[in-house]
Amino acid sequence: MHSAVLPEYSGSETLLFDDSVSGEMVEPDFGGLDLAERQLLSQRCTRSDLIVPARVATVSALGRSFEVTFEPVGAPLRGEPLGSALTLTVSPRMPAFAFLESHNTQLTRSSVILFLRRYTVGEATETHFRIEPDNPPMRQAIERALALMALGS
Repeated sequence: MHSAVLPEYSGSETLLFDDSVSGEMVEPDFGGLDLAERQLLSQRCTRSDLIVPARVATVSALGRSFEVTFEPVGAPLRGEPLGSALTLTVSPRMPAFAFLESHNTQLTRSSVILFLRRYTVGEATETHFRIEPDNPPMRQAIERALALMALGS
């Protein structure tokens, strides 16, 4: 996940990597993406530093935040392999926080697709994310978006 110059976390980037968990994680009625969702997914795939299938190993409450540990499952769909587990800290200001307050036990052991991108925020570097369910329709949509991206380059 190395980049020479990191983008700023603003504008459309905050929509694509919104530090959230897809509602599909608890309402698995995934019948496919509508046009707007396909466009967002395509942009998310294009801009991700890393797209990795993972299993949620643990969700731990740490005071007023959560720590979520992901174990990679297989090769990344985009980007360099993690090599080991990845832990994200979810603070109350992140949309995923409310989801975790209600569904943290349901998320543990779930199969997910983790989209990550690093940004410059002031003087610091931050990683922002989006978590989607790892299911056949989502995999197909991601693979289609990545294939179209490869054709365009």
